[in-house]
Amino acid sequence: MPFQIEVRAENFETSGALVRYAVVQTSRAIRDRGRQDVATVGSLGTYGKVTFNTRFKRVPNGYVIDGYLRPSFLKVLETGGTSVGKPLLWIPIPPLKIKVRKYSGELIRPRGSRVLLRAGDKRPMYVGVSSITNRQRLHLRQIAYDEASKFVDRYGAISGGGGLTRL
Repeated sequence: MPFQIEVRAENFETSGALVRYAVVQTSRAIRDRGRQDVATVGSLGTYGKVTFNTRFKRVPNGYVIDGYLRPSFLKVLETGGTSVGKPLLWIPIPPLKIKVRKYSGELIRPRGSRVLLRAGDKRPMYVGVSSITNRQRLHLRQIAYDEASKFVDRYGAISGGGGLTRL
């Protein structure tokens, strides 16, 4: 799980419904801003819209909001990291965008080279690299922190203030 946000109330018996309403609003705000952040990455295909989600659960005297990113391999976009080939990663040469395993034509690899050529005209189609470094592209933790800091303000707008503590 990328992060958890914990919210506690002192008078939970009397203000439980209001706290829950503020938690729902905060959870939705985190989810919506997180999905906007994921959309800025681009080229995620079918994963693009529903990769980030939130859920909340009740704990004694409060709630915990969980944020999670699915599928799990997309977490590298949040933290950065290195992708390693087995033995090589095949990167398409622009304007080609098709993965090497889905390419329908015939490809040849000259002995000792890291290039895949189209069989007909010997045009380079893919370049093989041993690893690539992925930079951080998502800022989900910062979004969660920003929205969590607004929680007390949301609750105050609903109830007239009081009864909550920031953790």
